[in-house]
Amino acid sequence: MKKILYIDAVGGIAGDMLVGGLLDLGVPFSIMEEGLGLLKIPHLEFSFSKEQRHHIAGVRFFVKNSAAGEDQQTRSFENIEQLLQTSELSAAVKKRALKIFEKLAIAEGKIHQVAPEKVHFHEVGAWDSIADIVGVALCLDYLQINDIFVSPVPTGTGFVGTEHGQMPIPAPATLLLLEGFEIIHDSVPFERTTPTGAAVLAALAQPHATPFQYTVDRVGVGIGTQKRLEIPNITRCILGYQNDEQVSQTVDIGLVECSETNVDDCTPECLGFVHERLLDAGALDVWFTPIQMKKYRPATLIQVLHTPENRTKIHRIIFQETTTLGIRYQQWNRVSLQRDIVELETPWGIVRGKKSIFDQQIHFSPEFDDCRKIALEHHIPLRDVFRVVEENFWEKTPSECF
Repeated sequence: MKKILYIDAVGGIAGDMLVGGLLDLGVPFSIMEEGLGLLKIPHLEFSFSKEQRHHIAGVRFFVKNSAAGEDQQTRSFENIEQLLQTSELSAAVKKRALKIFEKLAIAEGKIHQVAPEKVHFHEVGAWDSIADIVGVALCLDYLQINDIFVSPVPTGTGFVGTEHGQMPIPAPATLLLLEGFEIIHDSVPFERTTPTGAAVLAALAQPHATPFQYTVDRVGVGIGTQKRLEIPNITRCILGYQNDEQVSQTVDIGLVECSETNVDDCTPECLGFVHERLLDAGALDVWFTPIQMKKYRPATLIQVLHTPENRTKIHRIIFQETTTLGIRYQQWNRVSLQRDIVELETPWGIVRGKKSIFDQQIHFSPEFDDCRKIALEHHIPLRDVFRVVEENFWEKTPSECF
């Protein structure tokens, strides 16, 4: 059985709502007091209260700094990193919190065209947001949760006031952080998901599978600041368990993109070179298909599978290295089996391979590059290397995998 956390974004997601939901799951408030106290921030005060939204009871988490003007001080990613690294928080809590801030820094850096380490946070650099992010990390560490899934994320609509002026909802950073997640644009006129909430998802969570199966253990409700007639401003944090069969159906669910273009005046050498560059740039796969274009011209369809985050880099290479004037792309849902890299002893040294399990059936594939290197160095047929590696794997598999 595997313990999971399912975040049901009923009324949206914000840092304080997530902390409230996790506290409502049973995390002692003393964990927050002790953990946030290790940051040694003067005048920082935090508390919680039981409240209701639409007659649904939950926990609301409050943070404030009683020193005048301190709450809205601008801090850089470097400042926050130093604050966390020099604290006495556990390594696991530091790692989670820094991962969330790093996601925020990368997103803000892209928006403002600055290096992530030089990003200056405004609202997210306030003490309340720092406490929210560290608080989430503290709660997850206490609950010993590593696998987090999330429902489709509602964003709201309208505008929100920031240090940079009026921003559309979802805020630019929020939208960038939610790449790969299913979002819901609705007509509810307020910011339902904040950059802090989106950063937690980007750093620690993944979209849920369809269908998504698990056994509910207990539910915590985080209460937001908004009191709306349209929807209850709550986040539900559901602690659950999945058995092996359920896990095999739900790992690695996400979005990929396929970018494609038609070219009729690229040489084979040019196509080979662009193939290499695309794979080196992180493309998941690249393939060519012979096609016939208008006026009966023979041509090549170039298709590239990549992550949404890598789209700009992939498109840049295609424009640089081919003669195309346009690229089409679309998003695809992808279900992929979880893969483990295993290392096997062979007569020629260590050889890696990929192992996956589905419906209690094991799949194994030796790493081609490792086998190719052995075949060339020892003048052995490639198929013989594959056979020996596979035999070594299956000899050890029964006791290790069942």
